[in-house]
Amino acid sequence: MDEFANSAEDVILACLRSAHQDTISIDQLQATGIDTYEFDDVDECVQYIVSLDPEDTFVFIWLGFGWNHLIPILHQFEQIHCIYLHEPTHHRSISKVHGVFIHPDELLQQLVRDIRVSQEGQSTHLNVFYNQETTTIHNPQGNPIQAIWSEVLLQCLIRMPTPPTNVYGEMIKEARYFYRNNSVQLAQIDDFEKNYRREDAIEWYSRDSFVYRLVNKALRTQNLVILFKFRFIIRDIYEHLKKLYHEQYLTRQSNNEQASTIKLYRAMKVSSGESYRLRSCKAGGILSINSFVSTSLDPVVAMAYLGDDLERDIMLEIIIDKRLLNSSIHPFACIRSLSKISDDEEVLLSMGTTLRIESVSTSNRQYRNSCIQARLSYDMDRELKELREFILERQLLCGMSESFYMFQLLALSIPMIDLERMKQVQVLCAQRNHRNVRNICQSIFKINNLLTDFNDTDGVETCFIEAISDLVTSLNTSVNEIGPCELMNNIMSLLFQCSANISHYFESNDGCEQLNQSMVACIVLIKEVRKSYRMPSPHPAFLSVRLMESAVEVSRGNHEKALQCFQTVQSSSTDALLKNSSSENQYLLTSIIKSATALNRNDYSENILEDLHDSTKPQAHVLKTSADYHMDKKDWPMAIMYYRQIIEDCNLPVNSILIVKAYCSIGRAFFQLHDVESALLNFNCARRLLLQHHPPTHILLHEIESFIHWIEMLRNLK
Repeated sequence: MDEFANSAEDVILACLRSAHQDTISIDQLQATGIDTYEFDDVDECVQYIVSLDPEDTFVFIWLGFGWNHLIPILHQFEQIHCIYLHEPTHHRSISKVHGVFIHPDELLQQLVRDIRVSQEGQSTHLNVFYNQETTTIHNPQGNPIQAIWSEVLLQCLIRMPTPPTNVYGEMIKEARYFYRNNSVQLAQIDDFEKNYRREDAIEWYSRDSFVYRLVNKALRTQNLVILFKFRFIIRDIYEHLKKLYHEQYLTRQSNNEQASTIKLYRAMKVSSGESYRLRSCKAGGILSINSFVSTSLDPVVAMAYLGDDLERDIMLEIIIDKRLLNSSIHPFACIRSLSKISDDEEVLLSMGTTLRIESVSTSNRQYRNSCIQARLSYDMDRELKELREFILERQLLCGMSESFYMFQLLALSIPMIDLERMKQVQVLCAQRNHRNVRNICQSIFKINNLLTDFNDTDGVETCFIEAISDLVTSLNTSVNEIGPCELMNNIMSLLFQCSANISHYFESNDGCEQLNQSMVACIVLIKEVRKSYRMPSPHPAFLSVRLMESAVEVSRGNHEKALQCFQTVQSSSTDALLKNSSSENQYLLTSIIKSATALNRNDYSENILEDLHDSTKPQAHVLKTSADYHMDKKDWPMAIMYYRQIIEDCNLPVNSILIVKAYCSIGRAFFQLHDVESALLNFNCARRLLLQHHPPTHILLHEIESFIHWIEMLRNLK
């Protein structure tokens, strides 16, 4: 019973009571500490399950008499891991059905096993990257920073200064709050507080403890706020693993062992989306592991954790050639002597480990499930390696302040277009009272939002000036808070000057060429810093410079030169990892489309548009570029679809002129399709919004009313 309570967080048992007979008795299950919910109404039950996040919650459902017809429907929900029945069913082939149980005590043993299998599977989180041969111009999967993010995050966490006392206080406080209603776990946390030693880190992590579950949950969800509180236990696990790795694989004695190759096995249960991505991988692709991952030397042990869901249960085989191991590889070690289940032959891999895919089989004869065979990656692409070394050795200096590492997390999140991660940095800075880094975050968010609707909302330029001014102030005052670092001071000074140049343009309103000159000045500054510190070509600074140069040439009408600048961005051998579409760079990339279209280079236009849409949820200006492109091609239905997305999916402010323009363009497209009624409907929508939120003197009003008058006249003639 205690073992079950130790495993029960994030687990929900939903019981749909019998529609025809006495209700299910679940008192015994409730006594175990699991969150158990009873429902009489099927709609209420389904609504509750759908409201849960499938990434954070494991749902097990027990159906009473009369509900077996729901099995095919419930099987589709990602939140539901297992279905238990009260009566036999003909739906035996559905993998989530795990048996018939009349009494709770019969269910308990199966439930414990299923919970363990689900949590073991979910604790693995993989990032998928492709090599150059399997991608288009822009790989929507990530960029070079994303490829090494797990290692960057780990180094940021473990390099942060250690407080002189109460090192694990934040972690213990967080754990006690999380388990405030679980007496078993609270006793375990008390034991940790009294008896924990750094050399026991892996033992605590490998046992069925709060350390394992909370650290894995934080790593799986990449929640920076929680990871920060657990940073010292993560450091201890990593350092302990590193020590064992050196002892087991790099000493003279270990090198004398006969077997030169070892093979590891890991059963994974993944989401449907992740399953599709993994099964679509090609040989040569790269998997990056974002957490500490348990594997086994014994395939039989791994197969015991492999479920029957042929879509979502996947076996991962990892081949390691011990002759190629060196001290720079992410550590791994056999922890048999530290694990409570020594028969599992457990080998623990560090977060940040990268694997190169050798093959993917969707119907493996040995496992029946899909199987990915991969080999430990001993080295990486030369340019990516240079980027990694630059960031870890030149940017993430050891012995710096906490604010310094906070700023690094922010700075490295920006080129990944990861607004959620930036928000977490902002929250963390607010909690830790790093006001200037927090203010930089706020300014970036404000600028990002304003860029979405820059040309199409009244008063946006004034707000943009304020946001740039706030950013300039925060950058100017951040140097002392972040700490002494020549590179960072120069970068901060560079950002300050670039922001000041752009701010000057808007304040002076000297025209488009003045903005171009401001951007050229920024480009010169960035190039000087990049050259001075020998930043490698995959660094985001290099990409941004070339895209800015392209945008300047587009603005000046030099379309050939704009495309030449853009082509140099794509010439790197790390094309597969050079996807960067932040709000600013989405603007720059959409400007390239204009040059490509002007030169009838539809291959460039269509490739960029496709990748912008695939990479992330497209912002309004990207959708407008797509819509305008299809209007120019007279592809009216596609144009209508993109304009509707602007209206319905972009959460634009109600006073956005872009919404009014979208309705007008839809009206024009319907008119070209000879659908007069739909055209008139959309023009009237545009007119109503314009009069509701803008002055009657707005320049668009006359144009819209002219269209309405013309269409009504045509309709009357017909």
